[in-house]
Amino acid sequence: MDNASAVNGLQSNETGTSPKLTPAEAEALIPPPTRAKRGFAVLSPEKKREIASMGGKAAHEHGRAHRFTSEEARAAGKKRHQLRMLAVAAAKATDGSAADATAGQDAPPASGVAGNGAKR
Repeated sequence: MDNASAVNGLQSNETGTSPKLTPAEAEALIPPPTRAKRGFAVLSPEKKREIASMGGKAAHEHGRAHRFTSEEARAAGKKRHQLRMLAVAAAKATDGSAADATAGQDAPPASGVAGNGAKR
């Protein structure tokens, strides 16, 4: 055994071409078994798209689906914006009045008002 292989902790076999490995080292070199694909993972993207399309059509036929128009989407966005602005204004008003009312007192800071998901 030469110095280079002794430093690396490897021993050469009789031919001197490949190192001998301990069983633990050999086990570490074997890749773990892969799991077989099941269900939708087996299907091609086209087949998945076809199945999803059928589901969407069925939902519309049964009246369980809704497609927003641009007017409905605009109204929903406007309503959301108004609610957020009201929550911000209420939080500012609460923080300002709490600071005036508690001047010189040890009180916990005001947490603000959360209305209809204003906080994320």
